[in-house]
Amino acid sequence: MSLVIETGGGLPNAESYATVAFFKSFAASLGETVPTTEKECEVLLRKGMEPMQRGDDYLGCRYSRDQALDWPREGVVVDRFAYATSELPSQLARAQCVYAIEAHKGTDLMPTRPANTQGAIVEETVGPLTTRYAESGMAITVPKVERAERILRPLLRNAGGIRLIRG
Repeated sequence: MSLVIETGGGLPNAESYATVAFFKSFAASLGETVPTTEKECEVLLRKGMEPMQRGDDYLGCRYSRDQALDWPREGVVVDRFAYATSELPSQLARAQCVYAIEAHKGTDLMPTRPANTQGAIVEETVGPLTTRYAESGMAITVPKVERAERILRPLLRNAGGIRLIRG
């Protein structure tokens, strides 16, 4: 199935901000090697999209309740420049490509916690029993991809962007 690219219309089935052609060009500009097949690049772009889904971390509000991705948004102003509702900031495709490159290098961008793990006992009462466990005995570390975070920073609340309050 071909990758569905968000056009700025709030597509309910969009999967990516970046096209495969853009991904390959962007990776080459950084001296990075990515797969040559369309299908493998699409998989990487889908993986690169996962950490991009941040909901209310972004400036503004979602354009439509039915849109698949967090953008397009309305009420977004960055460096005193307002974005039209149908406008997708270029940072989105670039950051997604950075995440996709990391996925190609083997980084698990969305690690999951193993099922049925118990943490250390954090409370124990022996008479009428109480045993309580910590949330998990295994730490889950979500990798921070600094290059992508820096690209996205102007679009995030409390990260250098300007939030437009609607009345």
